Amino acid sequence: DIRKHFMIDSNPICIMLGTYETRKGHKFIFEAFKRVLEIVPNAHLVTCGAGTKEELIVINNSSEKASLGDNVHVLGFIPNGASLIKQADILLIGSQEFESFGFTAVEAMIRAKPVVSTNIGGLPEVIGTDGSCGNVVEPDDVTGFADKVISLLEDKELRESMGVAGRSRALELFMADRMAQEYLDAIEE
Repeated sequence: DIRKHFMIDSNPICIMLGTYETRKGHKFIFEAFKRVLEIVPNAHLVTCGAGTKEELIVINNSSEKASLGDNVHVLGFIPNGASLIKQADILLIGSQEFESFGFTAVEAMIRAKPVVSTNIGGLPEVIGTDGSCGNVVEPDDVTGFADKVISLLEDKELRESMGVAGRSRALELFMADRMAQEYLDAIEE
């Protein structure tokens, strides 16, 4: 229970799941979250992922450099880290380099959580670009990313409607049996 563990109570939580590689965009997320805290000072960011000691040092240094204080919680690897998504209000994906699919986005959408992501690789295809399930922002647009997070944190109804739309999209497009059948059909053709 991350709320209990970090004594966050009912404050809004954004979560970022991903390995602590530079390409995943933690520094970008920290820069955006600094702007988020100017408008929503009680928001919290929880990051979770695997990484080397060196990568964790870089992540912690980036967080400290951004002066995010007690509002950012950097966790190491947690088995079934996706279970943390259900405790969050928004999933953040700050990838700065290629992402083939965006499985974490699907995990959030299945749990009816909106996603704010960068426009990298397959992420726009997973989330959609019409803004109904989440938001896709250019990878160098810290202000635009922060603005999308702020709008979701300030509007519970918007978060909920995007969550419902995201769940519907994930169930319609990304369930294993449907995808397996489509692969089989493509192979048979």
